[in-house]
Amino acid sequence: MPGLEPLCALALERVADASCLDVVHGGVLRRAAAEVAVDPALTTWLRGAVPPAKPGTATWAALREGGARLVVHDPSIPRSPGGADERLGLTWWVAVPLEGPDGARAALWGLGGRDGGRSVPSDPVLRALVEAARADLAEESQRAVLRARLALTESSSPRTRATARATCTDA
Repeated sequence: MPGLEPLCALALERVADASCLDVVHGGVLRRAAAEVAVDPALTTWLRGAVPPAKPGTATWAALREGGARLVVHDPSIPRSPGGADERLGLTWWVAVPLEGPDGARAALWGLGGRDGGRSVPSDPVLRALVEAARADLAEESQRAVLRARLALTESSSPRTRATARATCTDA
C-alpha cells in the first residue's frame, strides 16, 4: 500500500518514540518504513528488522483478530536478547492493523514508547488510531484528520503504566 510511509513520522510527531509500517504481501509482512526518534542508527536497524509476526505477539493478534493491540512491558520480565523490545528499549507497543480498499488487513502500523520517552497512549488516542485505521491513511487528508484528532486528545490526562489495559479492540 504505497503512501502509508508518512505514518511513521506522524507517530513520532504525536504519540510514539519509534514506529514501523509493515505491509501484508501474500500473507507475509514486509517492512515498508520505520523511524526511531533522534536515533539514525536505530532507525536503520529497525528498517532492516524482520517483522515479528509470531503466535502470542501483539502483531499476530492484531493481524488475525483485528483491533489495536497494546502491550505494556513488565520490567521484571527479561526481554528476548537482541529482540526489538530490548534493542529499542521499549516500554510499550501498539500494533494497529490497517485496512485496504477491499476491507482486508493490508498493513500493520506499529508505534512504541522507549525508556524515558512517551507515555502509554490514553484511551482516546487508542480509539483515534483504531478509527483512523478504517480510513485510507495513504491519503494526506485522512492523515490530517488523524493528526488533528490526536492533537485534541493531548489535553486528555495521560495513562500511567499501572492503569494501562493489555488490549484495545475496536473502540
